[in-house]
This record gives sequence, structure tokens and C-alpha cells, in this order.
Amino acid sequence: MADWVGKEGLIRELASGFRLLMDPSRGLITFDSLRYNASLLGLGAMSDDDLRGLRDPELMDEPRRWLDNIVAQASRFLFTG
Repeated sequence: MADWVGKEGLIRELASGFRLLMDPSRGLITFDSLRYNASLLGLGAMSDDDLRGLRDPELMDEPRRWLDNIVAQASRFLFTG
């Protein structure tokens, strides 16, 4: 996707997805906000256990490292001469 939308576009898409799933009053993706918004992603048929699994910190280790790398690259691109 990064190749298609570019680095800045990817960051915008990730932020949009986060805002879509988060609880606006807390600024976090909670189980309740994920359950509420799951149908928007076509995940309405997922069980509560499956949805809880989506919030498993270990599941996010690799994407988090990847995102950290992309953000670092974007920062170097945007803030260095």
C-alpha cells in the first residue's frame, strides 16, 4: 500500500483507520469501540474472543516495528535537508 499511496498517504490512511476504530471520548481503541465499529469493516460476525485477539499486543509487535520504521523514514524525509 505504501508504494501505491506514498509514505504520507500511508500515514494518513493509518490515522484514519485508527480514528474510525477509536472511542472518541478516550482517544483509544477499546474493546467496546472495536465491537461497535466492527461491522463497518465487515467484521460484524466475529466473536468477542476473536475481537479481543485483534487487540493482543503480541499480534501488533511486527506491524508496530514496521510502522516505527516508516515514521522514522518519513520524519527524516520531512525534517532533514
